[in-house]
Amino acid sequence: MRIPIIVRSLLASFLLLASGLAATAQTGSYWSNVRIGGTGNVTSIQAHPAVPNLFFATTDVGNCYRWNSTTGAWEGLMNWVPFSQWNNATCENIAFDPSDPTGDTLYATVGKYGTQTYSWAPEGEVLKSTDRGNTWAAAGLSLEISSNGNDKGGGERLGVDPQNSTVVYVTSALNGTYRGTSSGTVWTQINTINGTFIALDVSGGTVNGVTKNIFLGTSAGIYLSTNGGSTFALSGSSTVNATRASINKDGTLYVATTTGVLKWTKSSGAWSTVTPASGSYHAIAVDPNNSSNVIASIASWNSPTYLSNNGGATWTQFSSSYNVATDPWLIPSLVWDAKGINDYVWDPFNAGALWSADIFNIWQTTNIWASPTVAWATQVAGEEEMVTDGTLLAPPAGSPNLLLSSAADVGGFDHTSLTSPPTICMASVFPYVSSRKGSGDMTGVAVQETNPNFIVRVGRAGWNGPAYAGYSTNGGVSYTDFAKYPSSHGNSASGGLVAVSATSQTIVWASQGGYTYRSTNLGSSWTVVTSLPLSIYPGTSIFDGGYGNELAADKVNGNKFYAYNNGNFYVSTDGGVTFAVTAALPSISNTTTIEVVTSHGIEGDVWVSLPSTGLYHSTDSGLSFTQITNVQDPELMSVGMAATTTPAVYVMGTVTGIADGVFRSDDAGATWTEIDTPAYKMGDQPNEMAADLSTYGRVFIGTNGDGIFVFNP
Repeated sequence: MRIPIIVRSLLASFLLLASGLAATAQTGSYWSNVRIGGTGNVTSIQAHPAVPNLFFATTDVGNCYRWNSTTGAWEGLMNWVPFSQWNNATCENIAFDPSDPTGDTLYATVGKYGTQTYSWAPEGEVLKSTDRGNTWAAAGLSLEISSNGNDKGGGERLGVDPQNSTVVYVTSALNGTYRGTSSGTVWTQINTINGTFIALDVSGGTVNGVTKNIFLGTSAGIYLSTNGGSTFALSGSSTVNATRASINKDGTLYVATTTGVLKWTKSSGAWSTVTPASGSYHAIAVDPNNSSNVIASIASWNSPTYLSNNGGATWTQFSSSYNVATDPWLIPSLVWDAKGINDYVWDPFNAGALWSADIFNIWQTTNIWASPTVAWATQVAGEEEMVTDGTLLAPPAGSPNLLLSSAADVGGFDHTSLTSPPTICMASVFPYVSSRKGSGDMTGVAVQETNPNFIVRVGRAGWNGPAYAGYSTNGGVSYTDFAKYPSSHGNSASGGLVAVSATSQTIVWASQGGYTYRSTNLGSSWTVVTSLPLSIYPGTSIFDGGYGNELAADKVNGNKFYAYNNGNFYVSTDGGVTFAVTAALPSISNTTTIEVVTSHGIEGDVWVSLPSTGLYHSTDSGLSFTQITNVQDPELMSVGMAATTTPAVYVMGTVTGIADGVFRSDDAGATWTEIDTPAYKMGDQPNEMAADLSTYGRVFIGTNGDGIFVFNP
């Protein structure tokens, strides 16, 4: 779904051992997610067969989640993964011991990208938890895992033997199939079959102490072992592309394939075709309490869905309703109904109740048999998969918004609350994409410091599409598309960064891979800023441009703008008409998260953060800089409200020799306090940081799949 910008550090260590949940470093302070809900691809959902109301979900680029039925919210289980191990912050599959009445024993395969997708990608891992996912330890097996690569679209590749909980199986897309003994800590490759799912049939009994019948789905058919996994052979004539499967305890197996639905019945020991309608199928689930009840959907954007109560002999295509008007967790302008359903699961303790997962949300119905329409409600509280892409901004006091976000696929939001989801999605705001929900990709947002009701947003319609930009004069209540998108020398502005004068509606737009432009009339006309080099925001896609902010406006003097490019620091003192080089800084190739940040209330106070290189501070509007030598690697940085008089400076990276941390300085970088915790390391490709200008100590971190984290003092 999304592509990484650059390999910032190729993971020196893969031990992947969580330190356990711990109290936050500061009394009364804590980390949490800014509440949005959904907005990303939920790849699986499962119900524990022995524990009521215990569900788990996985996503393609973000967390794996555990459902908390008491709070009615999902809880992320991989927030502890540090930045240096970012590739292993995403789960492909999560499995539980179905015979464990406590629900505490879990396994997970982690790895966002593998070498099958990108040659640089490291191997993934199998992890184990014995406390229901609160803490994890490496289980001793490294293998190819690519939750957002070629593995995406498969079923459950990880499973605990229901009849011998000391045995675990995992099949991969590249490295074959493994058996883990000694409770999943000693691993042996049992074959070279690269599976799309694994299913264990308890009805066939055991052999040599393990489940006798094991199914492996592949792109070339379905393999069956009848000797506990010692050997596998293609089963019958099922030489099909099998994607997902669901098995009942009586041995009835349903398989979704790219050509239909297959059924295996233990009594006949044979396959039959039970396809509801012509199409390629993906999501499928059998009722654990009645193998005659099965649901299946075609793999398409609208996911036509079919229900059978007679084992697939006949099917009914049912209609669904989604309570947009009353559902507090559904973002009305983002999605109205289920799109691209990936998975279903029946609630084993509530007859007729069923959950589904799609590319934006998780849904629940209490009565799948309702006629003529099945009513669904979203269950996405806490399931935060938004990918921040571009500027994250905490506006100054006087703004109706607490935070302004830019995001891939959904555009981003104006957040008037941190604990309730926003009501308007940027992907539906601008006229250019008003009929293309989920297609907007914001990369830059800015406000006028003296009038934060004036907001400017720029981006692309699609990852590498045309311009998608405009402004609001009422704090985001409504937006207006720019009357004209600038262009010069055959280059049309699109994506990139934007800055707004502190005292006027002057807009400076550094387009992606193109020129920088200036407008003083709300985009009715634009002039090229010829004194800035071409492409200060590089690339042609929202992902290869990086997440940095190489352009900024002074927060006091409305005539001053600043920019960094290839080691040169540029300053404008005439409202962005012209820029001149005022200082030389290191030139770096890693432009992913370069930051040029200005301080609130102090003219000429400028910070430049160069990842893997250093942090630099100017107090004279960029004429000279001092390096903050105790900051070795500022991957992210921002400047926020002062505790007294000196603005608080925040850095995520390596400070005073401590790696993978989030730090705050109240004395302009002389000393630092670490504010992250073992439970919250925000390691899933953190790419944006915004410090609050109205609340001292509050800072936001955007990620590539876990939404936005906030530290609340």
